[in-house]
Amino acid sequence: MSTIQYTIRGVPPEIDSKLRRLARLRNQSLNQVVLEQLSSDRLDAPKKSKHIAKTKVNTDFDDLFGNITPLEPEVEAALNSQRIVSPKDWQ
Repeated sequence: MSTIQYTIRGVPPEIDSKLRRLARLRNQSLNQVVLEQLSSDRLDAPKKSKHIAKTKVNTDFDDLFGNITPLEPEVEAALNSQRIVSPKDWQ
């Protein structure tokens, strides 16, 4: 099996230290760790932003309906007063 050699420039120091630490912990070479990381499923997954990558993306918002806790009477009264539509506003 033929292989291709890469030269990677501009590796941020934090990535370098994480890869080197992982290599030490696994008692592997840096090359082995980088190859494992490159061949992981991450290459096949769609790109996600950092804050979404760790959380489930909810597209239907079903978990929000029916979960509102009762509001304090003052808050409920304030909301109700804002829900009144004046007929003058629609003329």
